[in-house]
Amino acid sequence: MAARRSKAKKRPSHSARKKLRKEKIERRRQQQKEQHGSRRSRPSQKKRKAWQRDQRLKNKRFPPTFSSSSSTASDVDALIAKSYGDHPQSLYEDSNGDPIRPFSILSYTYDLFAPFITFSEAILDQPGLLPRMRELAVLAVTAVHPTPFVAHAHSRIATGLVTPLLTKQTDDARKGITPSGLHEKEGVAYETALLMAKGIGTLSEAEWKRGEIALGKEGMARLGQIVGFYLYACCLMRLGEEGVPKSG
Repeated sequence: MAARRSKAKKRPSHSARKKLRKEKIERRRQQQKEQHGSRRSRPSQKKRKAWQRDQRLKNKRFPPTFSSSSSTASDVDALIAKSYGDHPQSLYEDSNGDPIRPFSILSYTYDLFAPFITFSEAILDQPGLLPRMRELAVLAVTAVHPTPFVAHAHSRIATGLVTPLLTKQTDDARKGITPSGLHEKEGVAYETALLMAKGIGTLSEAEWKRGEIALGKEGMARLGQIVGFYLYACCLMRLGEEGVPKSG
């Protein structure tokens, strides 16, 4: 039987091996060049932040209409700080200093921005109703027209008054439940505000008489101003409610 001989593998020639080594070195250089190029092409931190901001703003209904470093932004900041300066910054602007929540909406009607802030100050500072009644009236509106920003901000105000409401009282008021432990006039103010926020048409004679006896004609008129303004504010917020921060 003839012996089988395995065929010996033919070694590549010296010139072929040299060519292979050269190609391998060239491929490695090309890989290193591509890696180096990709590192160089990475955007700067400033550009990455700008890109991230653009992506985030695409999802906003009312993205900023002006640069946070512009004179308009400074005017807006001054207006907001005048009324909301004692609130956490996260309530009215984002980490880039752009207005958020009702202020982002107002920036699209800039001619009404200052009048809105001025009027809101006049509504909140009007005499004739004690601060606790005022805040109960605002929370009555948010019980009918849930608006997280307004409810959150005014719950903070109510629990921070010189004679504060308790957290349980503000929680009940936000649910449309007359809080326990109120003075008679406060209870009437809350329940009348709730009726105005809920109903359509004129208050019944009995509802009017109850309010008039407790608060007087001027008190009822001022209560109506508060309810009317916050109905407007809550309606405006429906265009672009952004909730509230987890803290603050």
